[in-house]
Amino acid sequence: MHPDKRLNGYLCALAATVIWAGNFVLARGVAHEIPPIQLNFWRWVLALACILPMALPKLRADWPAVKRHWRYLVFMALVGVSCLNTLIYKAGQTTQSLNMALLVPTAPILIIILLANFVGAGLRTGAGADSSTPEAIEARIHPVAGFELRDASAPRTLRSGEEVYKAVCTTCHGAGVAGAPKTGDAGAWAPRLTTGFDALLHSALKGKGAMPPQGGGDFDDTEIARAVVYLANQGGGKFEEPKAPAPAAQAEAKQ
Repeated sequence: MHPDKRLNGYLCALAATVIWAGNFVLARGVAHEIPPIQLNFWRWVLALACILPMALPKLRADWPAVKRHWRYLVFMALVGVSCLNTLIYKAGQTTQSLNMALLVPTAPILIIILLANFVGAGLRTGAGADSSTPEAIEARIHPVAGFELRDASAPRTLRSGEEVYKAVCTTCHGAGVAGAPKTGDAGAWAPRLTTGFDALLHSALKGKGAMPPQGGGDFDDTEIARAVVYLANQGGGKFEEPKAPAPAAQAEAKQ
């Protein structure tokens, strides 16, 4: 690393520490002039005005995910930004700024304790986790190792995109493994959506990277197209689900 860049890194880290420390000193200084809730409100209004211009493009790209998880985000805002800082400023009315600052280093300790008690093996990957159980392994190899007996003379009803997704696509896209963009991750899907529907369908039909053709399944092209639409729209796409082809066209496709 260039010495100038290393120096800039040190200076930025030092500046962040000084600014953070100044937050407690200022809060202590105005503790009896500005109520804690009002102080916390105006602090984050100013922060929003500074950060929003830089964060707005990313926020627009991830807006579908924000709408899906708004309850979780509101909860985190209440217990994190709102309650935490308000209580720290409340403490500033009765204690010194040094004691206020000492509250912050306890957060990593509490996080470790909560993780040890509430995070189960089902949320982890690797040896010993649920992803290595026989059931999970069978679900992952089913698309390429399973088979289904069909009557070739029976009329075929095309499945919906969601049905195809649950049959094969969710194995990788549901967890975002093997390089597959995770379902609902607008950030991961944004650059792929710009390539257009035809490019996405071609990758699904012919295979790409670790994904075999049709995800390892045996489907009609229209069914795969519907699955592509379903999966892409979960990540922010606006594609329309393909209609079933006319019986004559479907018969020609089989021939």
